[in-house]
Amino acid sequence: MLFVRNQTFPYAIKQILYGFKWYTGRTLLPNKRTGLYILSNRRYYNKELEKIRNVGIMAHIDAGKTTTTERMLFYSGVIKHIGDVDDGDTVMDFMDQERERGITINSAAITLPWKGHTINLIDTPGHVDFTMEVERSLRVLDGAVLILDGVAGVQAQTHTVWSQSRKYNIPTIIFINKLDRVGADLGRASRSVAEKLKSIPLQTQFTLQNRTSLEAIVDVVGMNVAKFEGEHGIDVVRAPLPETHPLYQFALKKRAELIEKLAELDDKFMELIFDVYEGDDSVAKVLPDDIRSALRRVTITRAAVPILCGSSLKDIGVQLLLDAIVAYLPSPLAASFPTATLLDQKTSYSTVEVKPNFHEPLCAFAFKVVNDFQKGLLVYLRIYRGVLHAKSTLTNTSRGKKERVQQLMQAFADEYKDAVRLCAGNIAVVTGLRNTRTGDTLVESSSKQALCLSSVNIPEPVFFCSIEADSLKNEKFLTEVLEILQKEDPSLRVEYDEDHQQTILKGMGELHLEVICEKIRRVYGLSVSLGEMQVAYRESVLRPARVLQQFEGSLASKGQLCSLDISLSPAEENSDQKNCSDPFFDAVNNVKVEFSIPEENEFYKMDKVEVQTAIYEAVKNTLTTGVLLGFPVSHVVVRILNGTTTNETTVASIAFCVGKALRRLLEMAGSYLLEPIMRIEITCDDKYTGLVLNDLSSQRRGQIASVEVTDGIRFINALVPLSTMIGYSTVLRSQTAGSGTFILTFERYEKLSEHVQKAVLLKIRGYC
Repeated sequence: MLFVRNQTFPYAIKQILYGFKWYTGRTLLPNKRTGLYILSNRRYYNKELEKIRNVGIMAHIDAGKTTTTERMLFYSGVIKHIGDVDDGDTVMDFMDQERERGITINSAAITLPWKGHTINLIDTPGHVDFTMEVERSLRVLDGAVLILDGVAGVQAQTHTVWSQSRKYNIPTIIFINKLDRVGADLGRASRSVAEKLKSIPLQTQFTLQNRTSLEAIVDVVGMNVAKFEGEHGIDVVRAPLPETHPLYQFALKKRAELIEKLAELDDKFMELIFDVYEGDDSVAKVLPDDIRSALRRVTITRAAVPILCGSSLKDIGVQLLLDAIVAYLPSPLAASFPTATLLDQKTSYSTVEVKPNFHEPLCAFAFKVVNDFQKGLLVYLRIYRGVLHAKSTLTNTSRGKKERVQQLMQAFADEYKDAVRLCAGNIAVVTGLRNTRTGDTLVESSSKQALCLSSVNIPEPVFFCSIEADSLKNEKFLTEVLEILQKEDPSLRVEYDEDHQQTILKGMGELHLEVICEKIRRVYGLSVSLGEMQVAYRESVLRPARVLQQFEGSLASKGQLCSLDISLSPAEENSDQKNCSDPFFDAVNNVKVEFSIPEENEFYKMDKVEVQTAIYEAVKNTLTTGVLLGFPVSHVVVRILNGTTTNETTVASIAFCVGKALRRLLEMAGSYLLEPIMRIEITCDDKYTGLVLNDLSSQRRGQIASVEVTDGIRFINALVPLSTMIGYSTVLRSQTAGSGTFILTFERYEKLSEHVQKAVLLKIRGYC
């Protein structure tokens, strides 16, 4: 490492040393404390990377995410006062609607220090209507904390966020919260992890309680007791658990169980146990550092999940959770590296791992876009490789656009702090990127590698309604506002219905659309009204159909002749679980395209991949509108059986021919409606169970899956059609005297019965 005294070199020489980076791959960085410039090397950067944690907080609604995050900020010194969700003064829930409703709507990012490490923390929503916020946040994180309610354990939305974290291979630790509540049971909540999430829980702690409250946390790894004293439990007082303590043998038993499970999951730890620790009393002699190392390895490989416990509201256990984030969750160097598509000079695609190397050209991923009235569009970036500088010029490889960074910042909830440069492993906020949207990849303009990271999965909307401005003069302003909101929220869809001359708003649920409408009124000062809430159905075909479609025309003075033999048929039962790695399978709509044309056919005299991709895109675009009510067509298989073309036929002509054939096939095959079926989880007092169950089964076509009871609280699981759940929140409140809550998650699509379909057709188009 080379040190250069700042004051001894004129400005020109310093500029030369900065440029030295381009020849050596090493950078000259200023050290404010010593006044020296440091020519960094790989070891220096790796040390910095090892101290970074990119972590998300996820949970079912009302499990205590924001309360836990608020304590983390207080204990790390970022804030001096702890806010309260009920009072509406928390740092992370800074929107007016979030504070009034007491829920998280937008994911919020903040950076906090903890014991020499930097934790980039994202607090995500717990309500299913805002699952897109969770999806795009998890896409860029290296680890996650799943918070469970100590009474309810694993709940409906817990399954959803858990599946999202598994999809992105994110190591997770679990914090069982609210153990001060009546009916809370650490053992039962831990067992629900194994039973419902199908993961191996590793209990590292248990609570020490008296008759009225939590007293302390017993750590079985270090065999010590942690008490939380001072204002908001800021002082953690640790003491060894004496052998005379009544719970010593219980703690020793839990430690033995933990060691046994770790030995089964981690070969290195098993070898250590056999080689170093031998004898009957080996359980007590195993060093805590050896156990923590094994816990870190099994967490990073996702073989198991460490279980921690406490009560965030009572200021118990949060500091130990921060310690676990640093100890068990991976740094950017230890996390799984994202895979990018690389387009070389021969226009052939290959994949490459994007590792957090500071000396390679920049590669960053845009995962969130926010509109700010003062700064304009703010783009949140996860920097995977290289160094991002302010005022640098970038290339958006997803859209083929040049972008220039105007301002580089780090996020602290709704506040932003300027930065000169940010290195790989960090989360940045930039202004000036006009063409960048959620899911785009950005690289240095000077880079010779055109990398493109996989985008974010955007869920399909299930509710829609019309939206109108209060006057004709505000219609144009409303259109502009809706364009901005779509940039911020990719799960929001805006369409214009030519037949009814209406703007249609599509979203993930009633609450989602209500929040959007309220935001338009409050933030943009525009008075709007929403029409009746309606369900986004799907269409499918009744029977197979086959057609020989021909297209003949001219394009740019060239004759176009194309003939295609195409069939359309219903998909097989339970085909939603097909392997989504098939490039011609649309997993969102369950539409599959199969090619049966022989390889030697003249149809493939053009580039085979290009022709097949064009046909697949034409199928997807055509099936976005069905013939029955105009809903997307799903659960179908399209087969290209044969085809002929001329030498002058273009790919565009083939795609046009496919579109014409599919419209004919949809008419020939006949159509029926599919309705979304939701899984509902209702929590209510035991005395209201009969009323709720009767309403579900008799009025809402519900199928009761299970009814569980815990200390007078009923947990009802059922499957219900989404169309019957419009306005259900008001009904449930009246049935349970305001105490009942519920959450809906999408399960599958099902065929409507004949009489229900007739009623839907009559309601939407006025006739059957």
